[in-house]
Amino acid sequence: QQVIASDPAATYKAVGGIAFKLRSYLKAHELVASGPALRNVAPKVSMWGREKDLQTILRRLPPARLERALAGLADLDAQAKVGIRSIEHGVEALLLWLGS
Repeated sequence: QQVIASDPAATYKAVGGIAFKLRSYLKAHELVASGPALRNVAPKVSMWGREKDLQTILRRLPPARLERALAGLADLDAQAKVGIRSIEHGVEALLLWLGS
């Protein structure tokens, strides 16, 4: 809340950051499916030395779920820009859905 109060664009920056990470996890899935070991994939998605963390993330977030999250994020962004939905609550709901 403090960040949002000091930077009105913070929520949109958060949406961009979340989208960036979701796309990087999709890329990791594609790379792993094409053959390279996880230790070679992790640095390509900014997870140097965190292969176990990446493995856990990829197991919890299969490609179809990541694609649904990205589509939901795009919908949220569009709805927030026309005033239909609060981006803060939408981001919170998305993060809760991803964590479930």
